[in-house]
Amino acid sequence: MPLPEAGGAFRTTIALGEIDGDGIEDLVIGRHGTFALRRGIARGPQRQFAAEQPVAVTIECSCENVGQPQLVDVDRDGDLDLLTLDTPMSLRARAVWCANDGKGAFAAAQALSTAGQALALTSRTNSIHLVDWNGDGQLDLLVSALEVVVHLGNGRGFAATSLPVSGRAHAVLAADWNGDRGFDLLAFEGDAIVLRTRTNDRFDAPQRLATVRAGDGETRLAAADWDGDGKLDLLLSETIRQQQPVLAPDVAADYQERQRVAERELAVVIAEFKELNASRPPIGDAAAMAKRAQRREQLEARAKGPQATLEDLRVKRSQPGTVLSSTRALLRR
Repeated sequence: MPLPEAGGAFRTTIALGEIDGDGIEDLVIGRHGTFALRRGIARGPQRQFAAEQPVAVTIECSCENVGQPQLVDVDRDGDLDLLTLDTPMSLRARAVWCANDGKGAFAAAQALSTAGQALALTSRTNSIHLVDWNGDGQLDLLVSALEVVVHLGNGRGFAATSLPVSGRAHAVLAADWNGDRGFDLLAFEGDAIVLRTRTNDRFDAPQRLATVRAGDGETRLAAADWDGDGKLDLLLSETIRQQQPVLAPDVAADYQERQRVAERELAVVIAEFKELNASRPPIGDAAAMAKRAQRREQLEARAKGPQATLEDLRVKRSQPGTVLSSTRALLRR
């Protein structure tokens, strides 16, 4: 069953979760360091989502990761925050999170820390998960790089020294796959999605769940109960490469200029979104809160024009002969 088209970009990634308090799960899309939100408007197998809105969060990427949004209650305040990887050029990766205001707006990114300092990860890190891995009530950080390790949480941050969890795996996903309230590991190995069921901190023999076309270097996993049957489904992001069409020089130049203009306009809107999100909400002042909401709606309206231009250019560049594009596939249980 296909998921909603998330647009063409290298390693487009997705996360599903209820972030704005309306009881309907929303879709967060990551595209090479930028994020977008499609608010849910209908539940069930035939989910429906509103048009995209920009998320005023931008992180740095590497060839190993492209942000990979995850929705988890980092600050334990009852709503889902945005967790992602940030990899500044030539620097070690960081796990960062953006607090949710309860209505689906995310604050500026801040790093997960140890002893008051950002928890440094290897630049080869390709996925992270924030879960209570050892069942002590504290969130722990599961990290996949050349091997899978865990930084245990202690209420004051995360241990700087990691503990080994598993051998080499790529694009690891931690999820309670068998329903025993513990976390199992799903990962890519070559062209296969492999499950390692965890029992008393030991892993059963790997079980091959599916074969994918794109391979572990191109594909990312997420998990959610997509069809509402009480079981986790795998939300699979695949990247398909096709031959790029040759555009006439004058057409290519026109496309490039239109793209530059649209990107500049969108950058201005995103900067204003960031400024708004970084400001303190005037809680208790109904008039000021209404003005703030109106400002957010105005920014969303301004973003639609350049977003439409960029989407139009993407479609025109991918006419028969086509370019790199991303598709969504759903593996249901």
